[in-house]
Amino acid sequence: MLKLHTDGGVIRRNPSIFGGTWAWVLVDGDDSVDSGAGVITPQEMGTLSVTNNQTELLAVVKGLGAIYDDEIVQICSDSDVTLGRLFRNSPFANIPMWMVRKLEQEKRRLQNFSKFTYTLMDGHPTQEQLRAGKGKRGHVTSKWNVWCDQKCQSLAKTFLESLNEVE
Repeated sequence: MLKLHTDGGVIRRNPSIFGGTWAWVLVDGDDSVDSGAGVITPQEMGTLSVTNNQTELLAVVKGLGAIYDDEIVQICSDSDVTLGRLFRNSPFANIPMWMVRKLEQEKRRLQNFSKFTYTLMDGHPTQEQLRAGKGKRGHVTSKWNVWCDQKCQSLAKTFLESLNEVE
């Protein structure tokens, strides 16, 4: 079974007028097989600002695009809101329609999506929690969710640095 680890964040405060970051990594066993990450601005999002919940969902949508139809996948996220939207019919409040449509398109493409499972991860674990495999909330921890979080933070830092160079 493949695991899709995802994370999203915002640049500075939530909601962010600068934008947000997203990252995903597809893992087979303990090895990364594919990954992606990026920055999205409010203009690209089609909103006045970008929220953490938007980028968390965007990371999953982008990661689903790397999955083949015949693969069974466990989606691993530290966002219960995102997992609720994917698996528990939670509302898509404040999510742009283009993203909802893209998610539905990916779910249709992945005919086995009904067989997908999910795991709520503990975000931002300490090294001790990472070694133990459980975070402060009692959820699973993973080096791959840490990788996604660090990638998001790095992209945000690079984005802010590029703004200083332009000014």
